[in-house]
Amino acid sequence: PIRSASGTLVDQVFVAKGQLVTVPIYAMNTSSRLWGADAEAFDPGRFLDEARAPKQIPGHKHILTFAHGQRMCPGRHYALAQLKVSPLACIE
Repeated sequence: PIRSASGTLVDQVFVAKGQLVTVPIYAMNTSSRLWGADAEAFDPGRFLDEARAPKQIPGHKHILTFAHGQRMCPGRHYALAQLKVSPLACIE
């Protein structure tokens, strides 16, 4: 459930045919409400700890960078393989 602009608690949102819907990926990936006070800090370790991952976001390791579902990033598997081969490469 979410709060509408009027303050009412709602559990569904109606979208008209043809209406554009966007997902604020950057805002969700850096939300202090979801990730804590250090949400904007570069901390790759946060994605390795399942206990720190917010349950409100579906997808791989609960980040939306690669998206989810039919429109998932085709480079996702390559990026994850790179991190597994050299986990410190992204930190250097």
